[in-house]
Amino acid sequence: MAKILIVDDEEINSRVLEKILQRYGHEIRIACSSRDALQLAGSFGPDVVLTDILLPEIDGYELARLLKEQCPVKPRVIAVTGYSSEEADKGAFLDGFLVKPVSVEQLLQAIDPAALPS
Repeated sequence: MAKILIVDDEEINSRVLEKILQRYGHEIRIACSSRDALQLAGSFGPDVVLTDILLPEIDGYELARLLKEQCPVKPRVIAVTGYSSEEADKGAFLDGFLVKPVSVEQLLQAIDPAALPS
């Protein structure tokens, strides 16, 4: 299963995603800010980063760029946000864009298409 870093300044959003993804065997870490995410990514080495776009200090678009530049193994970065899908065009460093509310199937498909339950 995947090592997943969840980045959201709203703890309840992170905890819901964490519970869902742990059920499918993923290893989860949570960061409440982009700065925390950058530090944690270095030691945790996530395969996937799920990030909100509207974050304090460094937004999710810039976080995606920094993760791709700084991590030795480039994680897949997927936005999980309340923004419309029209905003997805602004995310050149994003590997996926999910608009809240996100179904479990959408989430699993974005992380790994082979992970969908049968």
